[in-house]
Amino acid sequence: MAREGFHYGPCDSGGGGLGKLVAAVIGLVVVAAIARPVMQAAEDLLQVVVIAATGLVALGILSTVAVLVIRSRRGVRQSSVLIDYAPREAIPVPKRAALPAPVHIHFHGVTAEDAADIMRQGVTALPSTEGR
Repeated sequence: MAREGFHYGPCDSGGGGLGKLVAAVIGLVVVAAIARPVMQAAEDLLQVVVIAATGLVALGILSTVAVLVIRSRRGVRQSSVLIDYAPREAIPVPKRAALPAPVHIHFHGVTAEDAADIMRQGVTALPSTEGR
């Protein structure tokens, strides 16, 4: 029975499979070309991970051995000295001396020698400005 018009299902086109075969061969060649570098990169990554894991395991073993050696040399009674929970006195904070208030001085109509004398004597030699 021949199929006519629009239908679902396999089509009996009668075409050959040469195009599919060529596409499959090209696909295999591309996969083969890509697979070698990808596998090499995966091997390198695995090697780095194994080296890092080996280093971490070795560090853990050395740390454990070091702790055991320290504890065995100090003895049970002396190892409790490592943790000292005795209260300590607080470190006293030194008191700061009060800084003098900043002074802003203007010398109007004073000679350089008079200004030098006033500055040598200090701020206490100046007359008080309170009440002005």
